[in-house]
Amino acid sequence: MKSKLLLILSLVTFVLASCSSDDNNSVSSSEVSIFKKWYFVSMETNGVTVMHENKFTCAKDHMEYNENGSSYSRFYTNCEDFTSFEYTVARNGNIITTTSEGGIGTVEIVTLTEDELVIKIDNEDGTFTNSTFTSNYDDAPVGEIDLDLIYNKWYLYSEKFNGQVWMVNNSGCAYYLVVEFLPNGIVEQTVLDECIDNVGTFNTTSFNYTLQSPQLIGNGVTYTIKKITAEELLLENTFEGTTTLSTYKRVP
Repeated sequence: MKSKLLLILSLVTFVLASCSSDDNNSVSSSEVSIFKKWYFVSMETNGVTVMHENKFTCAKDHMEYNENGSSYSRFYTNCEDFTSFEYTVARNGNIITTTSEGGIGTVEIVTLTEDELVIKIDNEDGTFTNSTFTSNYDDAPVGEIDLDLIYNKWYLYSEKFNGQVWMVNNSGCAYYLVVEFLPNGIVEQTVLDECIDNVGTFNTTSFNYTLQSPQLIGNGVTYTIKKITAEELLLENTFEGTTTLSTYKRVP
């Protein structure tokens, strides 16, 4: 299905039109801005719906229609790197024509509101596919995260909040803070209290945690797993209006 999405996106982008007057949340096509990012939600063919599974919460596959006429579709391989397809778009009523190096394609606008876009793509076998997109980042689905990767020891590497990045001073004694997630639902947290002449004293505490992808809940705090690999773990939480992104590295 991902390859099919790539094909659709390399040919298509959109925009626009068609709203139901019976829906109080809908507005006329002339009132809906088409110049925004649209995040992939699902594809439906012959009554079968397949959800688009983003691999990360830190970056989600999307397409964007820009006011200058250029458009692109972007698929992420990690939080920063991606593959991009560029094309131009023209509209004639509910028909959208896309032009790219791969050729010219057309799709039909089925639904357009401030939050949702549905486009109809005719398939070569005579069937058609309805692709649904959302303009709300949080509504774009995320696939299952490989939570087994969390069962490791991780040291705090940096924290980002209020636009500033704080690099943790991991001294010669040891790492400043280390957490170890155990499969039995216990996390052990070790904090460096003092370091004198490369000799450290530490404080270790334990508490329960649960995993509800993509969230981690422990010690009364809910974290969102923004990224997890064999070597790096990114956790985000919000407290009293301040959002903090904590980066952990795996302890060698």
